[in-house]
Amino acid sequence: MSKKRLRTAHIRFSPSILSRLGEELNIGYDQGILELVKNAYDANAYNCLVEIIDNDAGTIIRVTDDGDGMTPDQLYNGWLLLGESQKDPTKRTRLNRVPAGNKGLGRLAALRMGTVAQLTTTYFEDPMVTYEVSIDWDQFVDVDSVDDVPIDIYAELNLAGRGTGSVIEIINLRNRLGRMDVKRLARGMLMLGDPFSDTPGSFQPKLKAAAFADLERLVEQRYFENSEFHLKARIDEAGYGSANVYDHRGGLLFGADHDSLRLKRKNQNYSVHGVEFDLWVFILNTETFATRPVAMGEVRNWLQEFGGVYLYMNGIRVAPYGNNGDDWLSLNLARVRNPEVRPSTNSSIGRIAINHVDSRFQQKTDRTGLIENDAFNEVVEFAQEALNFMARERLREAELRREQTRKNNSEEIVIQKKNLKQAISKLKQNEQEVISTIVKSYDSAWEKEANSLRGEVQLYRTLSTVGVVAAVFAHETKHPVSLIERRAKTILRRIKKGEVEDKERLSNPAKQIIKQSKQISSFQDLMLGFVEKDKRRNTRVDVYKTISNVLTKFKPLFDERDVRVSADSLEGNPFIRGSEASIESIITNLLVNSIKAFTDVEIGIRIINITAEISGNEVRVIVSDNGPGIEAIDVKDIWTPGQTGYSDGTGLGLTIVRDSIRDLGGTAEAKAHGRDGGAEFILTIPTLKN
Repeated sequence: MSKKRLRTAHIRFSPSILSRLGEELNIGYDQGILELVKNAYDANAYNCLVEIIDNDAGTIIRVTDDGDGMTPDQLYNGWLLLGESQKDPTKRTRLNRVPAGNKGLGRLAALRMGTVAQLTTTYFEDPMVTYEVSIDWDQFVDVDSVDDVPIDIYAELNLAGRGTGSVIEIINLRNRLGRMDVKRLARGMLMLGDPFSDTPGSFQPKLKAAAFADLERLVEQRYFENSEFHLKARIDEAGYGSANVYDHRGGLLFGADHDSLRLKRKNQNYSVHGVEFDLWVFILNTETFATRPVAMGEVRNWLQEFGGVYLYMNGIRVAPYGNNGDDWLSLNLARVRNPEVRPSTNSSIGRIAINHVDSRFQQKTDRTGLIENDAFNEVVEFAQEALNFMARERLREAELRREQTRKNNSEEIVIQKKNLKQAISKLKQNEQEVISTIVKSYDSAWEKEANSLRGEVQLYRTLSTVGVVAAVFAHETKHPVSLIERRAKTILRRIKKGEVEDKERLSNPAKQIIKQSKQISSFQDLMLGFVEKDKRRNTRVDVYKTISNVLTKFKPLFDERDVRVSADSLEGNPFIRGSEASIESIITNLLVNSIKAFTDVEIGIRIINITAEISGNEVRVIVSDNGPGIEAIDVKDIWTPGQTGYSDGTGLGLTIVRDSIRDLGGTAEAKAHGRDGGAEFILTIPTLKN
């Protein structure tokens, strides 16, 4: 029997698809209306006005632009063809703009917000004719297919002489716009056209609504000149990154070339290009604003409304980056870790601008950002590297200020003591004796308080060292603890099976349990030993003996990690004036650094060498290893608090080493690659005379 064609069919769509692609795609009034504003941008409009009109019949949203307008063919094959767009994202528009939308779905989400949508448009090459289209969504309720509803396109002479462009009216909104809806829309429109840019003639849409005025005044204030720091970073067309930080007067403070920016990936260019990152950082305190022409409260309110980092693609903002609560660059998390120099979303405002056509940057269908692929992640990485650079430089500057303050204070004390002695010497003999007695009593009380404060500082350093060791302990004992559990289960399982008499099969798991238990016990002894009160007392300390005691406590860990430690040169008895806890903290933090370094590379024999020599009134201790060396961070930054080359590091260990050495009157220096190939630390400490 031959085939018989019954009829020709087409794929048809139920009217419910309008809801799914309209209301369900629309995540809010503000986003829906912004899609229409973006269409005006794509149509080469310079101006776009959004009006919210309330009348007896309901609420109307009117969007008017002075763009190119549309022809009947563009209406039929573009505007009325859902899921299709005549925009080519790889080609620029007549005004050299890159289209902000190209999926043909965004406008549907907006048009469905009311019961009726009307379009009036005048094409810029034929300004004498105006075209009109009206869509009544109620007509789609009782039909079987979307294409069962005819939509007419009308034309009439433009006798009124209206300008080119389009007017879209969304009539009788399904839900009332609340104050917060209007506020979100106002904020979104103000930030849509990159208000950070000073490019003349840039696209700046306007909203005519009561809630807009206050926000508009806020964003137009542009308090950028009152920021304390301005970070400017960019990736050029060759993928080469650079960054500069300027003060509030525009003077250059710090600069970074590509390798200084990409510490962990030196000599590796970015695969993206044409990216700019601007961030204005504010110091919100009365001292900073004492000489500024604006009140701190005004700036604080401005930042609370607009603070954060926004993302712009070819001049148009991509939401939700920069929205309230959207900390996509983790500014606030970084600030919690290092509050002294890191900005937060409440103390900074900025933008990242991607200024070229790149097909890798694709917006998600639901308009909730870009697809987070390798290109997007590299932009995030670039921004965070620039932020890290600024933090490093500010930390280094702060450390230099603190060091200078300490030095100035010491010199000032010497000068004032000299002045006091001279003043006393001019008194009568009996008066000199009275005043001298009082001064000695004061000096004694001051020294007692200073010793108490030094003890507290040492306690905090000791507790920090315990924390550093505990972090390594937690990492290193993941394996032995899991082994203990597995071995114990093995023994229980074999006991349950009646294999208790099988001593040979049980002996190896038992030995492993003992070995791992000893390792854990040694860590417990190590950490508890740090906090012994007597170790924090300032006294006569045998340097070599203290170092040897630390190595003994670390031996189980060295054995487990196959680390060979050489300390054969620790001979003699150099004594220092200080605390045993200071020396323990110094050596422990250096050993922990070496152990962490070994986990990042595959090497045959892991070696830590500790050498020492006494020279005059100093002892010189050198700690080196054959790990990868100092690579992920500049050597000049390793002493700065919070700076670390490890993703799980605290950045405190070497700061404790430096400060402890300073308190002992000595110095500490580092080499990225020393005598054994890995990191090398040279400690010089003054000794007591025998």
